[in-house]
Amino acid sequence: MKHLLRSWKIIQRRLAGKRLFILTDFDGTIVPIAKTPDQAVLPEATRVLLRDLAEHPQCTVAVVSGRALKDLKKRIRIKKVIYVGNHGLEMEGPYIRARERVTPRQKALIQKMYRFFARRLKHIPGIVIQNKILTLSIHYRLIQACRQREVREIVREICLMPLWQGQIQLRKGKKVYEILPATGWNKGKAVMWLLAQPFFSTKGGVRVFPVYLGDDVTDEDVFVLLKKIGLTVFVGESNRFSSEYYAKTPEETVEFFNMIRERTLMPRGLSYRKNRTIIVR
Repeated sequence: MKHLLRSWKIIQRRLAGKRLFILTDFDGTIVPIAKTPDQAVLPEATRVLLRDLAEHPQCTVAVVSGRALKDLKKRIRIKKVIYVGNHGLEMEGPYIRARERVTPRQKALIQKMYRFFARRLKHIPGIVIQNKILTLSIHYRLIQACRQREVREIVREICLMPLWQGQIQLRKGKKVYEILPATGWNKGKAVMWLLAQPFFSTKGGVRVFPVYLGDDVTDEDVFVLLKKIGLTVFVGESNRFSSEYYAKTPEETVEFFNMIRERTLMPRGLSYRKNRTIIVR
């Protein structure tokens, strides 16, 4: 993988003159991973930057996250952003009516498993169970290293039968286990669905150029699908992913977005300022 910022001149030529569709994960991509999910806060400067991009006529912005849709919207608060929550199982935004891809029976199973996990893991200090209604996340970042094997065994035990019956998916991320209903849907399919929609894929007859950034194993589904049709960026230190470029930190992601805003989307001689006043140079 090539470093994102060091490759800017090449990337700028690829982006020049195109209508951009920027799709980004949230945790670990535009905000640092916090000790607990509730502690993750989007800096106001980053929120303004995303709003500037989303409001530009040559750019569409989507946030694609494992977080629940309601939680994601509350943390970002930008009207023109497309929100894709729960790994693609729910989405909402301009031109999109709220939609879910989970049946009542699948929801009931996830809630039943949540009650099992709450009962079996409540004695382990530091464990965080996120009940996102459509999916579950078991965070073990704060527990003692000696208890991690115990958590792993409990997760495997509770998930064993639903996995064998093909009812759920179990995915391991950064100090987290993700339990999803087996819908056949993921971030990759959600992104490709968006790109196929005429109101997002074209503007004045010009097809959008997708730019995707993510930091975890659930983003690999997107990296693979966009490999030959867009620009993909892994945020972090690993080189195990299929992305074309990498950024080391969320701060580098924000710097990249700012470079797009200032050097690719803005007309020559103009520049945004933090108060959104346009200054003529």
